[in-house]
Amino acid sequence: MPRQVSTRNGSVPLTDITLTSGGDTQAEVLWREVALTPLAVGQWVEATHLKAGNTPDFGFKFNSSSYTEITVS
Repeated sequence: MPRQVSTRNGSVPLTDITLTSGGDTQAEVLWREVALTPLAVGQWVEATHLKAGNTPDFGFKFNSSSYTEITVS
């Protein structure tokens, strides 16, 4: 279930996910509409059009953009 965060344009849904493949893990933050995509552990997930972000507080993560598309199989 996505949580709501406040932005200067109002409240938007946000979901933190961790993708794992072959022992490698990658943190991603899904914003707005893509945060509402139903996901389950063990599903194959493909995400396009992500932006890389690195902050001292949260470390390296990919963030969704207005162009991000999620494919679940």
